[in-house]
Amino acid sequence: MDVPSFDNSSVDGYCFRYEDFENNIPLKITHTIFAGQTKIPKIKAGETFRIFTGAMVPKNADTVVMQEHTSAVDGYLHIHNKLEKGGISVGDFDFVHRALVKNKVKECLYCTHR
Repeated sequence: MDVPSFDNSSVDGYCFRYEDFENNIPLKITHTIFAGQTKIPKIKAGETFRIFTGAMVPKNADTVVMQEHTSAVDGYLHIHNKLEKGGISVGDFDFVHRALVKNKVKECLYCTHR
């Protein structure tokens, strides 16, 4: 079972398409996404969404910048620090699989240290 079943923001901040940032396209703040929200619009070119930790990231967004590295002026996002693509937690953390692996490692350690 994958928990969560979706990619989510690892910080409070803004999500957008990295290619827009790379091409110096002004990023207009158009939506806010809260944790638990399930209806998420697609980001269009030149848009950014305010996003909170744990909130679902739109499918076509590939970058989240931490709010502490930004400011919003006249409805547009300004990024103050060097930025790399990312900031998204991938939604494929499989608790059942990880628990099985963890138990097998414990068994192996127990066997070798007896």
